[in-house]
Amino acid sequence: MKENALAVRKNIKSYMYMILAGIFLAALIINIDTGISYGFVMGNNEGLGVYAKTQIVTTFVGTKLAVDVLFDPVGYLLIIGGLLFLKGSHVDKKNARNRGIFMAVMGMSANILELLLPFAVNQNNLVMPLIILYAVQVVAMVAIMYSVTAICTKKIDNYKYMQIGRDLRFSADLYGVCMIVGKVLKVFGRAGIYFADILYWIVSGFMVFSIIYFIVKFWLYMRATDTFGMPET
Repeated sequence: MKENALAVRKNIKSYMYMILAGIFLAALIINIDTGISYGFVMGNNEGLGVYAKTQIVTTFVGTKLAVDVLFDPVGYLLIIGGLLFLKGSHVDKKNARNRGIFMAVMGMSANILELLLPFAVNQNNLVMPLIILYAVQVVAMVAIMYSVTAICTKKIDNYKYMQIGRDLRFSADLYGVCMIVGKVLKVFGRAGIYFADILYWIVSGFMVFSIIYFIVKFWLYMRATDTFGMPET
């Protein structure tokens, strides 16, 4: 009986590590240029409206297909797999698990569409779809982090719940804000606005910090509180 309990404990922790690895892969962005052109036309005498659209589109996807080294879909699949494996366990929280899975599917779908859409849609019609797809990915990751936080705090007393929840939700909120502000600053930087590029890299640093903070804090709390230890009898 004790051996079975230890096996369950080990498996649950493995599933949580799978989810954390997925968050790391899906949340961080390290793009490499594949050299495959989208075929965008960059005119010299275009009007202000077309110029603005071109700047926004190229800020989001560039002029050539760029693939994330960490490949976001793999991260989302790890998150989905980890959450599915938690089903029926003593730490399972159905609503949080289902919400996390749904948002991971949405985030993965938006990420794949963002890669393929520039090949199928005229560049002048890409601005709003790309903004929406980007927003979906940001919201999806924040929601996933909130879902994991809810699962983490399911069995913890009220004081610890408040402490852990505050730390993990802070990092999720910080990530969301940095992703939105960073993208706006990148658009301004492409338009030649002074200091925008410097501010963009500062905000990007905070974004990376938010993900590392979330993962490290989660791991430390998992060890300190034995949240995913043996089921209660």
